[in-house]
Amino acid sequence: MLLIAKAIAAVARSERTAERGCYRVILDVDGSQQELIYTVELTQGMRSVTWKPPDSILSDPRIDVLTVAALTDMVVAFHRGDALDLPLQILPFRVGPQTAVVRL
Repeated sequence: MLLIAKAIAAVARSERTAERGCYRVILDVDGSQQELIYTVELTQGMRSVTWKPPDSILSDPRIDVLTVAALTDMVVAFHRGDALDLPLQILPFRVGPQTAVVRL
């Protein structure tokens, strides 16, 4: 499945801090638009990222778990202030032969 990030924006800029933020992410998945709300929480040594709705296209087994990881990293990078050139095709992370990937 082709996953393209089309837009990302803070949900409530006044509530955004260096440690926490909420973002609306618009995706194009094989020509169908999907909207997700990501919550990013970064604290000392911990990174927590969730999205709603939990039963979104990202839970579809046809979406590679490493593509979900790449999308999540893109949202964290945006939270940290990195500029993104959108639209952006989300490609799965490349991992080595010593890596195990488990989808829960």
